[in-house]
Amino acid sequence: MKYCTNCGKQISLSATFCEHCGSRQLTARPPAPQQPEVTGRPLKLPSLPDVTFKAPQGSEILKIGLMVFLNVLWCGLGNVAIGDKNGWTYVLLNIPILIASFFTFFIPSIAFFFVCWFQGWQHIVSHRMPSFWERVRASEGK
Repeated sequence: MKYCTNCGKQISLSATFCEHCGSRQLTARPPAPQQPEVTGRPLKLPSLPDVTFKAPQGSEILKIGLMVFLNVLWCGLGNVAIGDKNGWTYVLLNIPILIASFFTFFIPSIAFFFVCWFQGWQHIVSHRMPSFWERVRASEGK
């Protein structure tokens, strides 16, 4: 049991209004969380890696073109041609996707083409060889 905040008579714990005087009962608020103490020191953030985009060059452009052309013919063939270890998985996975595409306006095939293209792009970028000038600069630094 609790007591009315206005008239002081005893009321039930779940009452929002007093049964005797009709005044609204205030519920106790939970204590506000304490703010952490500010020390005045700057927050040290972790350093971010230097991420720069390097445009494809020479043989990479040929690999990308071959991959896109073969993936248009059959998704996954381009990935096989550039040496992606998952290429044959994509080739076989294309069969049920192609069957499902006949009933869904070819949306799964179009989406799967972009999946294969992106995975192939990631394979080419991860196996990128340094250019001639990058090798020269690296040898000068030694």
